[in-house]
Parts: sequence; C-alpha cells; structure tokens
Amino acid sequence: TMAGKKNTKEELIKELKLLKSNAGKIAQEVSQPLQVISMILSQIEHGVVKTENIKRGLRMIERIVELADELKSITAKGGEVSVDEISIKKIEQEDICKPGKANKILVVDDNVDIVDMMIENFRLIGYRCDGAADGKSAIPLVEKNSYDLIISDLLMPKMSGKQLFEAVKKMDYKGKFLFLTGYVVSDELKKIVKRADGILYKPFQLEELFDLAEKLLKDE
Repeated sequence: TMAGKKNTKEELIKELKLLKSNAGKIAQEVSQPLQVISMILSQIEHGVVKTENIKRGLRMIERIVELADELKSITAKGGEVSVDEISIKKIEQEDICKPGKANKILVVDDNVDIVDMMIENFRLIGYRCDGAADGKSAIPLVEKNSYDLIISDLLMPKMSGKQLFEAVKKMDYKGKFLFLTGYVVSDELKKIVKRADGILYKPFQLEELFDLAEKLLKDE
C-alpha cells in the first residue's frame, strides 16, 4: 500500500541518516561507502527510490560494519542486513529529471558506486553526465566529448587524478576541473590542486557538490 511504502521510505531515511551520522566519526577509510550512502539519501529525499540503489546502500552499510566494529549496533543483527529486513518491495520509481542543461560533466572515480550515483544525481537535476573508473579510461572520453567540467578522484590506480589533470591540460582542455578525495593532501599534490578549480573532501553533501559545480560552470 501507499502507506506501507511511505513508512518504509521514512524508516530507510531514518536508518541511513543514523548510520551516516555515526560513520562520520570514524576513520578516513569509510569515506567512500559513506559518500555513496549520502547520495542515495539525496535521491530518496527527492522522491527517487530504486531497489538497485537500496541494495547498493546495504552493501555500503555492510562494508562500514566490516571496517568499524562499533557500528554493528546500528544494524538489527550485528551487521547482517538484507533487503527483506528493510521490506524493500517494488518501490522503484522512474527517474524524475528536470529540463536538460547545456553543460556536460565527466565523473572519474575508481569506486564504481560513487561514479554511478554521481551520474544518476547529476542527470536527475538535468545535466548530461558520463563516468570513468580511472584516468586512463577517461582520456578517450575527453578526446571524443566536449566536457565543461571534469570531477575526478585524486588517488586512483592506472592513472591518478593528478596525471589525468596534467594529461587533459596537454590536450588543450578548456573546461573546469574539480578534485575529490577522502585523504589528507600531501604538499606535492597541493601544488596540482592549486592549479585546478577546486577540491571537495569526502564525504560531502550532494548540495555542496551541486552548488560548486554550478558556480564553476557559471564562471566559464
């Protein structure tokens, strides 16, 4: 029923918010799953609920529980969470997208969940958005597309965000470049970051990312 769906949604929001609040106090290694949970919450609060993303959120919860024993108390059974326990049944909705924007964004991160969720959320507010798992796979996309903004994780395998930034500058890329990281930036990397258009530290609020992206795109 609609009432059942509403209750399920409210319970899910409450549980994920509680998890997010507690997980924010532990070490840097939880910043990736915490970021995914934050983006799932933002989608739910905008009325978009997908079983696929609920399952993704549950995987992130399990990962945080693995990293921090003290978080086991958040889940009902010591970290064992399943779709049935939260009663997620056929509550999917179609993406609700605003009118399309002219700007095109590329998201680059070795965490596939973060890439997928950022693409979904940028498309949800009307931006055209692509994704890549590392700098190396991002290069062909930059060659074929005219991106207005590249959002890249700083530390990645194969080709880091630093290497990607240097590579696209040699390609005469004219758009904006924003770094993401969940770690303390070394003095050496700070020099590269200063040449870019900004940096966001994980976990961040989606509204913070959207506001910064909009500001950078307006400044073009």
